[in-house]
Amino acid sequence: MASSNSFSRQTRRSKDYYLSGGDMYFLVDEVYFRVHRFFFLRENPEFISGLKKADASWREGEGTSEGTAYILDDTSASDFEKLLWVFYNPTFSLYDAPLEDWIVIIDRAMLWNFPEVKALAFREIEKIDIELVDRIELYQRLSVDAAVLLPLYAKLCEREEMLTMEESVQLGMATAIHIFHARERLRSGIRSGMKSPLPNDVGQEEVMDVVSDVFNLRNTSESSNNVP
Repeated sequence: MASSNSFSRQTRRSKDYYLSGGDMYFLVDEVYFRVHRFFFLRENPEFISGLKKADASWREGEGTSEGTAYILDDTSASDFEKLLWVFYNPTFSLYDAPLEDWIVIIDRAMLWNFPEVKALAFREIEKIDIELVDRIELYQRLSVDAAVLLPLYAKLCEREEMLTMEESVQLGMATAIHIFHARERLRSGIRSGMKSPLPNDVGQEEVMDVVSDVFNLRNTSESSNNVP
């Protein structure tokens, strides 16, 4: 991200987030935003310091008017609006948004170190119905805590169907190999075409134990409810 609107652009004001009383100005994709710095500093007290460090020409008073607006070049106007929606949601505790929006929000939260926004986005993503392999791929990309991934890996090992070629590519070679190894250990050589049910005497605890061992996640198996 960068700071200071130091050159002329064809600009416009945000329809939803150019707010009376706002004390912080941003310019993103030729769109001006006027918002409240309180939300940004509540999430990350070092946020403005990061803007200063990103702009060698920073001067006192930056970000306090359109002429000195902080220029964010590491996001788009539409993505910035999705993040701002979290701060200014008019329905208070009801956060109803599609998965694609939550992915954008959590990406921005990770980029700018906004932990509470990240936690909210993760909780909302958890509520959305997502195919198991798609969820694992998403969580891996978002660097979600390994303790959250562990029970998802276990579900892949428990299901009768082996990973397909497409799923293996989607998860990546390392994860796919670990899944295959864990499934093989749990089934002790049982083979039945493309389907391989777990033996009747293999319980959930043993599945978690084997998956923890194969993925080297021994220290996380007891804290699988952690937020990333």
